[in-house]
Amino acid sequence: MKKPIKTVFIDLDDTLLNSEGIITPYTLSVLEECKRRGVYIVFATARSETSAKRYIDAVRPNGVISNCGAQVRIGDTIIHTQTLDKATSNALIAALLGCTALQVLTVETEGGYYLCHNGDLSTAYGFAERYDFTNPLDEAIYKATVYFHDISAAENIASRFDNVKLSPFSDKNWCAFMHIDSSKMNGAIKVIEHLGIDTSNTIAFGDDYNDIELLKHCGIGIAMENAILSVKAAADVICESNDDDGVAKWLEKHVL
Repeated sequence: MKKPIKTVFIDLDDTLLNSEGIITPYTLSVLEECKRRGVYIVFATARSETSAKRYIDAVRPNGVISNCGAQVRIGDTIIHTQTLDKATSNALIAALLGCTALQVLTVETEGGYYLCHNGDLSTAYGFAERYDFTNPLDEAIYKATVYFHDISAAENIASRFDNVKLSPFSDKNWCAFMHIDSSKMNGAIKVIEHLGIDTSNTIAFGDDYNDIELLKHCGIGIAMENAILSVKAAADVICESNDDDGVAKWLEKHVL
């Protein structure tokens, strides 16, 4: 007997969002119907909640796994956080700022979203607070996201810390530094335990490296048609692309 789908984990960029960064009205209606029928919708994103706010407000998901699993929220309750301690956070930031290959640095914490960049990124990061980190942060961080001219420099920096891992993006100059135990899958496990469901009752949609583990271990892993090859290889199913409402079409056909 086919097991019912109780929870859907959905990546945002290049998965739920189309190439213009929009969730279409059709997709919104399908997600709303899923929730109405008791299916939990959970965002699983590398974005911070601050960066994802407009999408959270539009969909009102039952849960949000943000910062690649460093924070997990169900409803209004944060059920899990995984941060780098203050000393490691500031040592990491200092190492990043001391690297000539660094072009952009963003740092996400419980208290803010900080941007260090000399150019004008007001369109993409209008919600961020500019900060040059002359004074060390007095808080732990969820994640530091960077743009490097030379990604090998990022790998070198990550290797200096025992509890820090480097998470790449398919845009090869972007990557994120976070606690070694942070991942979307670990965040999903917290949701699954909190809801008291079985992993076999879950599905996950994704397109990038940080989605691979999630797609492998959920009941059904679904890669977008526009996903990178390694994500498609890890998936059970490939749905239509993010520009063709792939998530919504699959949910409408197989869940509703």
